Amino acid sequence: MEDRFYLLNIKHPYKWATDKSAAEYWLDDHRKAPIFYGDITIDSILQGGYAKNRRREQPANFVNLLKVAKEEVFRPVMITIDSGKVWISTPKDGPHHCDGTHRPDNGDVPKFFHIERLAKVRVAEAPLVLSSMRANRWLSSGTFVPLVGEQYEGNIEAARFVANLGGRPIRRLDCLSSVELETLVAKLFEENGYFVPAYRGGFVDGFDLVVRPKGSASLGLADESTPLAIQVKLRVTDEKGVLAWLAGDRHRFLVSPQKEAFRHLAQMGKQVLDRRWLIGALQKSPRTREWLEESTHWIPHPLED
Repeated sequence: MEDRFYLLNIKHPYKWATDKSAAEYWLDDHRKAPIFYGDITIDSILQGGYAKNRRREQPANFVNLLKVAKEEVFRPVMITIDSGKVWISTPKDGPHHCDGTHRPDNGDVPKFFHIERLAKVRVAEAPLVLSSMRANRWLSSGTFVPLVGEQYEGNIEAARFVANLGGRPIRRLDCLSSVELETLVAKLFEENGYFVPAYRGGFVDGFDLVVRPKGSASLGLADESTPLAIQVKLRVTDEKGVLAWLAGDRHRFLVSPQKEAFRHLAQMGKQVLDRRWLIGALQKSPRTREWLEESTHWIPHPLED
């Protein structure tokens, strides 16, 4: 049976469980996976009664989950990351309304499934691509987010690994968190004759790395004697914005392992260092390749990049 993965964020604190996070209270103590959305009922959600924001499909996806899973023959797998832990679970029955004994302070009515826990680990024990998922603003701001699309392949494979669900063949480049990708790019430049003062740009607007050739630079980028500004992105969601940034200076570069071709950025030529560039740079950078293999050692069936 196919597994389909979802990120479930449980956000409400509880005055009667001050020593626990909301996730610990629900997933550990009660083995229930909840959503809230005010005091709206399950029936009202099923009838389309919740449409307050652009996330309006999430409560409907949640309450319909087991019905759709039965119709389409898949097992729902929910990932929750909170308070230094990662939970992976699957719903057993529901949805149900909370009986009113324990509701959040603001009067929200929990809608929940009883769950079977598949895994619980500390974030330090999980692959970084999984434990750092909530660094993604889109994912962290949602409540029940389906992980659909190639951009989530690495997250899903990491969850499979943690929950011992069996892995699928995947390329190492698709299993890096954003921090790991920035580190990979910095190491590639270092190994090929550049000085990299810091592996992360922090809050510098517009770019993530500054690299400076040391006289033996060998990547063939623009003028090899000039410092370069590097923007590193797992996935480009605003091509026009990146295009405007690149056009401002020929010593600016984008690095991205994104699979599909860019629509607007092709005109920037060598300033766009795409997946093919990354693979080529890795092939001539054995130390960085060794780092990549160690960083993704958890992948059961790695494909060669």
